[in-house]
Amino acid sequence: MYLPGTIVLIWTRYEQMNNEHLIQLCVDFDLGTPIQIDTNREGVSNTSHNLTTDKGKFFVKMVREKKKKYIHYIAEAEAFMRSRDIPAVGMLATKRGETFVTYDANMYTMYPFIESIRTHRYDFDEFQEMGKMLGRIHRAGSSNVPATLREHLFSEKPTARVTAELHSYRSLIAAKSHPDEPDELFRTYIDLKLKMLDETLQINPLPLDTLTHGDYHARNLLMDSNHAIVGICDWEQAAMNARSYELARAILYTCYAGEGEEEPHRYDNTTAEGFAQAFLSGYASVYPILATELAHGIKLRWKRLIQSFWIEEQYYTNGDTRSYKFIPHEIRLIQDFAEPEIIERICQYARVAEA
Repeated sequence: MYLPGTIVLIWTRYEQMNNEHLIQLCVDFDLGTPIQIDTNREGVSNTSHNLTTDKGKFFVKMVREKKKKYIHYIAEAEAFMRSRDIPAVGMLATKRGETFVTYDANMYTMYPFIESIRTHRYDFDEFQEMGKMLGRIHRAGSSNVPATLREHLFSEKPTARVTAELHSYRSLIAAKSHPDEPDELFRTYIDLKLKMLDETLQINPLPLDTLTHGDYHARNLLMDSNHAIVGICDWEQAAMNARSYELARAILYTCYAGEGEEEPHRYDNTTAEGFAQAFLSGYASVYPILATELAHGIKLRWKRLIQSFWIEEQYYTNGDTRSYKFIPHEIRLIQDFAEPEIIERICQYARVAEA
């Protein structure tokens, strides 16, 4: 039995948010009385929570310090896309009109919670719809983009820095007297990238002329019970980029994602290419693309896979072990997309879609 007006929180999974922060969030964002909260474990870079109050459901995201200066930019990108009829899920504002709040050095943003069907088994129609939506985003981001959004450009790290960082993580592993299983897998992953670095040097960049989502894949798409896309979340990496690069990235992380979250590297190439064909046919029905342009985008994405040290940084520098699960998938993508035949087959689908 609880007295009227008493706040009763039902915690479910994983880490708990500071109760004082939670209560203050509900006051500042005018969310009502909190009832239940659980930690959302789908992301890697952020900690987020699903919150239920007597006024409804909300999504609370803890913001990393280095992202603080980009919060207003992210909110503007979300608003711009909504103004172009893209179902971008946008930040809620506090009663004072703020896009984020800070309590004890912890920063939070708030979003409406959208009910969504979650599955790892999509059919060809759903991949086609994913492609259509990305085409719509790229069309929206291809013209009349505000100057403040055009200032944020996709960038690549200098090769010398990439080489130095990869060697530093390899040295860290080598210095261990008893490397464990993750260490050995990281060593394999790093050695593969170091071996292929020289092959990336001749892949030239493309014009950064489109406002892109930056992290477009199935887990950032919210679908209703009819599998229609009703929300697109996580615009943290929105930037001006070459659309073919993001299209290639989306194909690799959506069509080549495998059957399950635990072992996403176990995709079947034939099935994945069929999904890619559906994705591209949807994309090209909205925003046609040349096969040569797509091929260049795939090569750029392959280059980025090799020159990235994000997973190493998360695991060894930031202590976030969740990133470890991505390594087998990254290794297979790097190896598979080193083969020109795979790229050629995917680009044939682009030609079919254009015809």
